[in-house]
Amino acid sequence: AIALAKISRDMLGVLETDRVNYDEFFARSRQLVTGTCVGIGQRHLGIQDNQYDWVIIDEAARSISSELAIAMQSGKRVLLVGDHLQLPPLYSEPHKKALARKLRIASSGGDLDGMLQSDFARAFESEFGLQTSASLLTQYRMAPEIGNLVSQAFYNGNLENGDRAIPDFYKAGPQFLNYVVTWVDTSNKGSQCYHNSDRGVSIYNRFEADLIIKMLKEASADNALIENLKSTVKEGEPAIGVICMYGEQKRILHHKFNEVAWSDEFKELVKIDTVDSYQGKENRIIILSITRSEKAQSPGFLRAPNRINVALSRAMDRLIRSEE
Repeated sequence: AIALAKISRDMLGVLETDRVNYDEFFARSRQLVTGTCVGIGQRHLGIQDNQYDWVIIDEAARSISSELAIAMQSGKRVLLVGDHLQLPPLYSEPHKKALARKLRIASSGGDLDGMLQSDFARAFESEFGLQTSASLLTQYRMAPEIGNLVSQAFYNGNLENGDRAIPDFYKAGPQFLNYVVTWVDTSNKGSQCYHNSDRGVSIYNRFEADLIIKMLKEASADNALIENLKSTVKEGEPAIGVICMYGEQKRILHHKFNEVAWSDEFKELVKIDTVDSYQGKENRIIILSITRSEKAQSPGFLRAPNRINVALSRAMDRLIRSEE
């Protein structure tokens, strides 16, 4: 007891000095230290001078070039966790254009995409990575029909479905929820369903936005569906997610959604956001707003499969998307 009291007095004495660094003290004295890759590299923390038994980095495939090294330098062993087939590192358009100029390559296309590949992807696909990596190939989020679609489209059929109970109340609800996966075909509307791009770089599609609001109105009119959905999620959590591939489409959908007098119960069940903010999240029902639709059938930045993979794989029970 006397020894413990002496240690306590010594610690208090150190903490009372003018030159004390509380952050560094806690970083050195804790069993577990958490932070972002860049955040834990701050000099005043002194973490770079420590050696930890393990450094575990989550969402490692989203880290920009060399960002992983900041955290990895402090670990005796390193575990990188991520999926390079989902969202890649996020670079701003000015950043990408500046890099393309420096490297004298096209600012769009395969050459730049290759340069912007994450270090996680490079490591995973390297000779060393092929020997030491492990893949988790059983998913428990998605209904089998959605899981099979994602598996065949993005994982060469290797992703298997684990056991998960799917609620059986959807078939008694609106027609667009009768099937696990539903494609809403808008091709018979011609140019009426095409997107617009008069607001700058982000495109939008009012026809598709109106279609989504119509589906939400159908769902909101079904009291039994609302009560059933509420029972499947925690209080305050959304059960219906509307994923937008473009930021301007999100803004328009928010505006149209706020123009309708929804019940408070239903409003709490709906979330409208962009695909870039959705990785790691999930909803019972996902309505996917592709937005892009034109006669030339150009995929634009949607040519990269990663964002499509994320958008489709957020759905647990029902997946609805429109296409032209």
